[in-house]
Order: sequence, then structure tokens, then C-alpha cells
Amino acid sequence: MVRLGRLKAMSWTIAVLLVPGVGVTPLPAAGVGAAGSGSPEPVSARPEPREPLAAAREHASEVARATGQKVPIEEMTTENAKVWALPNGRFESVIASGPVRFKRDGRWTEVDLTLHARPDGTVAPAAHLNDLTLAGRREGGESDLASIKAGGTRRAMRWSDGLPEPVLDGKRAIYRDVLPGIDLVVEAQMTGYEQFTVIKNRAALAHYDRAQAALKLGDAASKPDGHGAWCTTPARRRRR
Repeated sequence: MVRLGRLKAMSWTIAVLLVPGVGVTPLPAAGVGAAGSGSPEPVSARPEPREPLAAAREHASEVARATGQKVPIEEMTTENAKVWALPNGRFESVIASGPVRFKRDGRWTEVDLTLHARPDGTVAPAAHLNDLTLAGRREGGESDLASIKAGGTRRAMRWSDGLPEPVLDGKRAIYRDVLPGIDLVVEAQMTGYEQFTVIKNRAALAHYDRAQAALKLGDAASKPDGHGAWCTTPARRRRR
């Protein structure tokens, strides 16, 4: 996570300064005019409506001073940034290098990659940016091993054989002995997932090619490239 020193200016009330580490920026006292002005600005009989973001900052600052606790400014929250008002009238911002939260049912939800079994038998993280879904126990036949939402559709990695009940360990799902001496592992990532196999003994090497051939990406399939590695290529479309 990248921490930017001072909050980038959202209006004239916040200074612009970026330095390493988490920084804070002072909020000028209300009613202070711009530097160098020769005379005070005229006072309107009816106060101008405040810009919503400025009003949110001011309210959060008031609550922070009253409670002695830092207060999040929800109106300034984004997928990768969060801002707090501090009791001393300053602000603190934390900005991640990528998305760490998303809107769910109209509310910001922090990404949580901890895997849980669902009532329908599938497995999923508590909160994932792209709705990652993993397979549960499968008796046989080809099925989705892992899938995510992408561009309005679901993209899946498929497994062409049965699967045991996965052992869940944090953000990892371990399918033990999918083939003799081989475990299949899927690990949830922030925006997707990572899949790999575990060869538990020398004899299991005899089944490694079969394990790789059983994995498919949609209409793509894995094939050895002749140099000790595997390559995934899309299947050719049939001409009508």
C-alpha cells in the first residue's frame, strides 16, 4: 500500500504537498481571506450554499474535535483512497496502489479474500471485486473450477474431472489428490485468482501432464510447448 503524505487539494482549504509516509494537512480557520487582499470581502445578506465536499469535511472536523477521534469522510472515499478528519483540524489520507474496496448494495465494502463455503456448495471470498466463485465437491465431468465477472460476463477456468471437497485455508482452496500425489490449489487475489498444482512426490510427476491438460480457460486449453512449459491457447472457432 502506498501512503501519500499530504492530501491533494480538493479546494482552496487544503494545501498541496506530497511527501513519503502518511501526512496531514491543516485546515485554515473559517473566514480567512486570500493572502494579499487589500480589504475584507463584502458579506452577503444570505450566505452562499456550501460545496457538498467542503460541507462534509467541515462536519467531519467538527465531530473529530468533539469526540477526540478521527472521523472518516465518506464522501471522499473511493476504490483506492480514504480520508479522515483528525481532532487537531487536519486530515489524513491513505491511498492504495489498486482498488481495495467496492460498492455493494450502495455501501463501500472492504475487500476480504477469506474463503467461505456457500449454501449451494460453491466457495467464495467474503468480499471480492469481481465476484470470484470456486468449485465445491464435484462427482465427475467437466465443470468450472474458478470463475470471475469480466465485462458483464463470467470467465471461467474449467476442470475436466471430479473434485474433492476443498480444504479452505484463508484465501486458498486446496483440492487434495485430484490425481495420485497431486493437489490442485486456487488462491484468491484482489481482482482475480491464481491457480497452481502441488506435486507431493516423485511418482506424481507421471500424472503432471494429465493434470495440466485437464485445465481449460473457457474455450482455451493448456498444451505443452515442447520446452518444459505449458501454453494456453484459444480453440479455433468453427466457420458457419
